[in-house]
Amino acid sequence: MFETLRWRNSRLKALFRKIAQRVRQHGSRNTAAYVIRETFRLIDVLSVLKLKTSVFDRQNGTDTDGIVPLWRLRIVSPNRDAGVRFQSCDPETLKTAIESLPIDPSDYVFVDLGSGKGRALLVAGGYPFRRVVGVEFSPEMHAIAAANISKCRDQFRARDVQSLYADAATWEFPAENMVVFLYNPFGESVLRTILGNLKSSLAPGSTVYILYLQPVLSEMLENSGFVETVSRSTRDAIYRISPNRSPVMLGIVSLLLGGLSLECWCH
Repeated sequence: MFETLRWRNSRLKALFRKIAQRVRQHGSRNTAAYVIRETFRLIDVLSVLKLKTSVFDRQNGTDTDGIVPLWRLRIVSPNRDAGVRFQSCDPETLKTAIESLPIDPSDYVFVDLGSGKGRALLVAGGYPFRRVVGVEFSPEMHAIAAANISKCRDQFRARDVQSLYADAATWEFPAENMVVFLYNPFGESVLRTILGNLKSSLAPGSTVYILYLQPVLSEMLENSGFVETVSRSTRDAIYRISPNRSPVMLGIVSLLLGGLSLECWCH
């Protein structure tokens, strides 16, 4: 519960910082008009998202939609209170993120941490990944995901798609190239643990991409000292971890080439 409150508090702080910055840059009247305009835009976006997610389930005969608070689920884990909630992602947003990666999916394992009912697994299964793995600590959500995977198995291009009933904080990452998907599934304590696990599991010559939708805790990744920012917006972010591409070395190369300063990469 306390982790959830801290997560909500971090979101409010980020919102207030953005509003204060806009007031300084554009004035209070312009900012008020902007907030009203963005509120109506968000209502429209949510309406479209609901329609798109419903269409996804109708087309595939699956159950991946909805928002479920964790208190309604049977979860036995010391990290229960560090979770946020179950909420299905927009399939088109995830497809766009996957297709933007400069990779051959057959060389990568796709991992969804906090995979819920498995929508991201079904989407990723449509690409020729080496494996697609979901990690979910709710037995109810895991069971629904497994049923959804069974219904769509004939449509997959990935070699193997599976949902695992496990805790993301203690799950052991494979020492392979990975695409790790996060749809804002947990708070700071678990994310910090997972980043440490990712760093220690990285094999020589391997690369990890992190697709982070609703990147509320993006500063944790960017200040970690070993994660490179590939792209970032308020809605999503893409990061990279590679033993041969440390942020410090990238900053030095950029400086020599007349690009970014070291301050952009060293935290």
